[in-house]
Amino acid sequence: MTPEAIADRWLSLRCWLQRSVLPAALATIAFVLLIREINGSPSSVDHAAVLIAFGALYFVLFRGGHILMIRSLHGDMMKHHEDAYRAKLGALEEGELRRSNLGFTLARVKRDILVEALKKPDLGLKK
Repeated sequence: MTPEAIADRWLSLRCWLQRSVLPAALATIAFVLLIREINGSPSSVDHAAVLIAFGALYFVLFRGGHILMIRSLHGDMMKHHEDAYRAKLGALEEGELRRSNLGFTLARVKRDILVEALKKPDLGLKK
């Protein structure tokens, strides 16, 4: 897999909107409608809506921060170790690189690249 494919497939704003914001918004609307049907009291619906909305907002911001950290790691690798990064990503099998463990896999790739760079006599690190 190429770094461009990772950025387009898992680290784009579109991906965050489709996989975090949209499901959270739909779940919030569905839960509020369900609570309104179960208990028609306006005060209980308002109270539940606020709690559910805060939960959804927390999820969206938490997931957004997670994607932001992975994007930062990806950008750092593309900036400082592009050739080795492309080679390591190309060597990964399709099953090894999934959205659920993307941050862990990229951190492991970075660790491997840095360990290999430290073993070289010239340290192999770009400044």
